[in-house]
Amino acid sequence: MSEQTSLTCPACRKISAAQNYNPAARYSCPNCGAAMVVSAKAPSAQPPAPEAPPAEVAQAMSETENRVGRYVLVTVLGKGAMGQVWRGWDSSLKRWVAVKVMRFQDVSPEDLARFRREAKTAAALDHPNIAPVYDLGEVTGRHYIVMKLIEGSTLEEKFRMPAGQPTEISAVVDAIRQASRGLAHAHARGIIHRDVKPANMMRDQDGRVYLMDFGLAKPISVPGVTGIGGIVIMGTPSFMSPEAARGMVQMVDARSDVFSLGASLYFLLTGRVIFPAPGGVEMLRRAQSETVPRVRTLRADVPAEIEEIIVRATARERSERFQNAAAFADALDLASGAAAAPAVSSPPAGPARALVVDDDPQVLALFVSLIQSLGLHAVPCRDAATAEAEAKKGPVALVVLDEGLPDTSGLKLIKRLRALPGHEKIPVLMVTGMGGADNAARALETGADEFMSKPVSPREFKARAMKLIRR
Repeated sequence: MSEQTSLTCPACRKISAAQNYNPAARYSCPNCGAAMVVSAKAPSAQPPAPEAPPAEVAQAMSETENRVGRYVLVTVLGKGAMGQVWRGWDSSLKRWVAVKVMRFQDVSPEDLARFRREAKTAAALDHPNIAPVYDLGEVTGRHYIVMKLIEGSTLEEKFRMPAGQPTEISAVVDAIRQASRGLAHAHARGIIHRDVKPANMMRDQDGRVYLMDFGLAKPISVPGVTGIGGIVIMGTPSFMSPEAARGMVQMVDARSDVFSLGASLYFLLTGRVIFPAPGGVEMLRRAQSETVPRVRTLRADVPAEIEEIIVRATARERSERFQNAAAFADALDLASGAAAAPAVSSPPAGPARALVVDDDPQVLALFVSLIQSLGLHAVPCRDAATAEAEAKKGPVALVVLDEGLPDTSGLKLIKRLRALPGHEKIPVLMVTGMGGADNAARALETGADEFMSKPVSPREFKARAMKLIRR
């Protein structure tokens, strides 16, 4: 049997085979004619030794009960009614994670549904201030959720006040503002948390705050759990809104979460819950009937602007509160000076931006189309909170707005926009269904530069808009 030798062309890398290879002979490449050489034989590679896990992981692996699928449970981080949260090791990806393991004795279908809902709800949210979920599973009856491990402490732990040493106001406000941004992301996607409190907010070693524990969360459009007479208490009494304290689950919405944000800010600034009481039942009773006391009566160095934000957030009537967490966070930005316009080294590329603010989808679409026909980038906004957030992102060439908005009046929005740094002279075209000389005069006196009554002539609308832009 003849022996074959592999040959390689050094010019074109063509590989060929020679029968009974003769080292003294010349073998030409069939592709380019260059002299071929014997192919180099790669040395047999030794399989790499498996990477040894950290010593504490290796020690934990010796106990069978510390293994949940590919995860090794190393240290207990916390315990709750439904199970434990562990500092765990992902043996496949070689990284630390947080593993929430549900107790497997006497698990009710309701508890299991809540456990799974927590994982699926959090996994559907993608925001820097919400802890990401990596995995959900079950092994031999043990249900678990795997999340990013936050190396830090809860806000309740971080800002626990030693005797005579008040917390740093700016640090507390910033922490709550970050948590509210994460909550705003959930609200924008139709999810309410229903258990917002400092113990469910984690601050890592870099100062980033994460909103945690979506076990009670639900879509706003889906009815909540009901019980006898439709009354169910869900949440933590110290931070509950009046409607939640009454057990009226059908009334709990984004404004209820806002109340809890205000109560959390109050607690971290003063070290006291809004309604101190010997037990949860008494707290719930007070929450149903009493007004939250002013924070400056307990701590005089809290700025008046922050106190007013807490007062509004914890108003007894839902309609008097911030309508969602985004509006609450925006108010904190303004009060703390965090909303200063970002410095830029050069003008932003692309067409100038125009904000179009109207809660009527058909009107909004029409105005956006007309603005874009003028060569501007139209930014649609369904409410005042969205318009403020967009204005903070950079220069605005024009604002077109309605007078009646779901979260405030257009007249108030003009003042709030003009109060933002760099927007003092922002041109405003008010287009509203509330026509008449009196309404026009009031709008112009408040600060609108042009006033139009609906329905509008597209030609006149564009003419007035261009007039403001050129000015």
